Amino acid sequence: MSSRGRILAIDIGAGTQDILLYEDGIPVENCVKMVVPSATTQVAGKIARATAAGRDIYLSGHLMGGGPMVSALKKHLAAGLQAYAAPSAAKTVRDDPREVETMGVQIVQERPDGDLLEIALRDIDLDKLAAALVHYDVSLPDVVAVAVQDHGEAIGMSNRKFRFQHWERFLRDGGAVGDLIYRDNVPAYFTRMLAVQEDAPGAYVMDTGAAAVRGALLDPVVGAHQKDGVLVVNVGNQHTLAALLKGDRIWGIFEH
Repeated sequence: MSSRGRILAIDIGAGTQDILLYEDGIPVENCVKMVVPSATTQVAGKIARATAAGRDIYLSGHLMGGGPMVSALKKHLAAGLQAYAAPSAAKTVRDDPREVETMGVQIVQERPDGDLLEIALRDIDLDKLAAALVHYDVSLPDVVAVAVQDHGEAIGMSNRKFRFQHWERFLRDGGAVGDLIYRDNVPAYFTRMLAVQEDAPGAYVMDTGAAAVRGALLDPVVGAHQKDGVLVVNVGNQHTLAALLKGDRIWGIFEH
């Protein structure tokens, strides 16, 4: 997973996206790092401004993380304004399009006519990032790794229950840490990861919790206990995951 020793790693959370441009031979403290608002936070702001201006909106683009964006969309609809969405963008709100339409969002195949504010949905925008870094004489590497929390597409059932079923299958199949990173083998139900690869072709993708577990093992203090067993806990702003790990196998997972 190396290309001239440079890797762009992005962890996308509910509030921020943490960006690291790792370069071989450079202390990680000196590598380019950025913490910027997550895409869902940016989109939520655009929707809120459209609501304040009394403008209808059209959501284009791909499935991405919901959270703040969905909350802003509900307020927009509650204000009596219209919201249209492309089928792929609508999955940001709910997996089941019927549930999206029940909320009041109109799913359309093409952008409607009229004075609509079009808002493109995507978790990752490499062009925007490249445009920001070019001013510092920094280019993006070919290798990209992105972590997102993907509950998995679960039409007709709770996506949280579906996610726990995924973890249960993973543990029963051996719980190998190395099985938690995907590239050409993303399960079809991980639709958010697949959407990331639409905007970053060839990217490695992981769940944010899994990325935290693997990252913790790179710490020499934590790694020293890996053979005998270690409990790794990732505490995020809105999400906590803990993994009981011994050797290269995860034996148990807690998530809340």
